Amino acid sequence: MSKYFEDKADVDQGEVIDYAPLIALAKTLQSASDATLEADVAKLASWPNLLGVYAAELVAGDLDGLLMGGTNFHILQDPKTGQLHVVRGGADATFNHELDLAAPNGLKLNSCSKRLDNVYARVWKHPVLKAKLMARVKELMCGAFSKEAVKLFLDSYRSPMKAEAAADPMLSSGGDQAAGAFTALTGYL
Repeated sequence: MSKYFEDKADVDQGEVIDYAPLIALAKTLQSASDATLEADVAKLASWPNLLGVYAAELVAGDLDGLLMGGTNFHILQDPKTGQLHVVRGGADATFNHELDLAAPNGLKLNSCSKRLDNVYARVWKHPVLKAKLMARVKELMCGAFSKEAVKLFLDSYRSPMKAEAAADPMLSSGGDQAAGAFTALTGYL
């Protein structure tokens, strides 16, 4: 984060980047009162986007994202609205933990229990924003991430993979690994 305040050049890409919107967002998140938090942040960032990312990470049990790990995401600015949007990157730590909506971090098992995104912590303590977050979680769990929807999706991949692995000895260990992953995912759901 110090780079945002010290250096206007992106050393990796050699591009000049305007960090002013990100700095403004960070300052707003730190200084806004509970009464004005939602409205103040909405001027700089998209709440539906941010809550959607948090909800997806909660449902997917991903410790390596915005919520816990602080990695695997990018922040882009919408050229039309000027709002900042979070775009998720890698999802290599998904479905490792069971969802617990009573816990602030949403996870029953957590190797990073002392780490929690500060913005999310404010959302969790804010009754209106927490309710909106839980509504997004429910949308995912009753829609795209519902047991029925994901089972149909997984079943469509499982049978061809088994047949292919059985026909090729080199794929048998990969087939076992895939079967293990499907079992773990089914157990998570």
